[in-house]
Amino acid sequence: PGNGTCNCFRRFQPKTACTEKTPYAYARERFIGPPSLESGQILIDVSGYLNRTAPPGLMLNAILATEIVRTQKVLATTLIQEWETGTVAIMRTCEVTAKLQRMDRVNAQCGWDDMCFCGSERVCKLDASSWAQQPSMQLISDPRRRLDMLNVFQVAANKQSKVRAVFGLEIPTTVKLLGQNDPSQTWEFQSTFDLRQPWSQRNIHNFCSNLTLDLRVARQWCWMSDFRQHVRDRKGRFPCRSEEFDAMAMDFTTNSASATRGTRYIWLLGGQVKALYISLEVDVNRNSGAAATLAYKAKWDEYLDKWNAGAYVTARGAHLVSQEWVKAEAESQLVMSTIQTLVILFLLAFVAMFVFTQSICISLFVVIATLAVVCGLTFFMVVVNGWQVGLIEVISIIYFIGYALDYSLHIAYKYCSSEALQVERPEALPNLAAVIRYQRTAFSVKSMGGAVMGSAATTAGSSFFLCFCTLTLFNKLGAMCLAVTLLSVIIALCPLPAALMMFGPQHPGCHCCCCARRRAPPEKDSTKAAKGAARE
Repeated sequence: PGNGTCNCFRRFQPKTACTEKTPYAYARERFIGPPSLESGQILIDVSGYLNRTAPPGLMLNAILATEIVRTQKVLATTLIQEWETGTVAIMRTCEVTAKLQRMDRVNAQCGWDDMCFCGSERVCKLDASSWAQQPSMQLISDPRRRLDMLNVFQVAANKQSKVRAVFGLEIPTTVKLLGQNDPSQTWEFQSTFDLRQPWSQRNIHNFCSNLTLDLRVARQWCWMSDFRQHVRDRKGRFPCRSEEFDAMAMDFTTNSASATRGTRYIWLLGGQVKALYISLEVDVNRNSGAAATLAYKAKWDEYLDKWNAGAYVTARGAHLVSQEWVKAEAESQLVMSTIQTLVILFLLAFVAMFVFTQSICISLFVVIATLAVVCGLTFFMVVVNGWQVGLIEVISIIYFIGYALDYSLHIAYKYCSSEALQVERPEALPNLAAVIRYQRTAFSVKSMGGAVMGSAATTAGSSFFLCFCTLTLFNKLGAMCLAVTLLSVIIALCPLPAALMMFGPQHPGCHCCCCARRRAPPEKDSTKAAKGAARE
């Protein structure tokens, strides 16, 4: 039945209905809303409610409570027209009868009738002289649901996230590419929003009161709920009629003692409430990861879409804002943008290397070496230091690709030089291919090794002192620059030459690794000499 809450009214039977010899009092509980009650609801919820609200001198023991289940019967349907929500519905009705033991047979009541409206706060008009409102009854019998409700708030209050629902404001979705945005142009009032309309008041109040458990709302500051209570305290009727709303709203902002009094939660213009927002604390850790936060945001989006679809035209158009959602979406987009940027940069590096060397194999070697350096830098940031991947880290990874690429590119470029085959030939290698790869690799390392080490020393030396800076920005940049420099020089002088000696192309400049290219004239004599040395 709705949110499980039943609003009950009680009418006692006259004292003449029983005598001092009457052992039991009979309580007839009529429920409007649920088609029937589960056995667990009767044994736990209804019985507990009767014991809590029973007048002095009456008691419902366990044996009598079990008898209530057998008394349930379905009655004729009831037509309900509710003013607050404007809903007209035919609701099912069921009834149970409880027998309570009269411990005090002189003064104890003879019995009563309860009329409980479940799933609807507003009830039919009942004679106030005979029907008295009672505490509400909660119909939640499933032990698992009870446990969920007891343990629903698991995050400390100072770590809970905040969500705000805004009504009546129009937020432009376009942003200027250049220049600074004018703050006065970042929002405007919705032309169709009118809080004076009763349906607008109903819809916004329903937004606050019908929040589902999966949204995990721990606390809320709902202006409309507090305004509704203020209207009732003034003996008024909620929702207010359009001609009464402005005056009552001004009275609420000035004289109310609620948490949402004043103008903090509303926008006033010319004595009219033009917009408002609702603030909610939710049981979601503000430090949750982007994936968990966005999954939770999807639940709110679904709830808001349903509400906007069913809201009256003068109330719809609400939207949600949360700082944690902005951070999660920025982090998600940041990671995706970084991956896309890295792919583009690696492709550009491959193309640039291919233009200079005209060798697909050499270009692949350089790209793989650069990728290894970037992976090592990422490991250094995330695993070794435990840093969160943020804006500084992402920009640094993209920026330091140049460092990661530089040393390997020089080594690979010298490998392709025609001068490489003029160096001294080793005599212990088994075949011609090994001789050529050794000559090229040795030439590239001897030609560029010193320059690479010198460049790495100056870069690492300057970045070393940044590691001791007080500002986190400089500290991180220094540590990452030092790490990427060391990784780049190690990979350029150790794994890359070893890979070139084992798998490098014999004649760089061919458009694939395995194709045979006609040797250039300058290399002709040296190649023949190498073949002769191999035969000997």
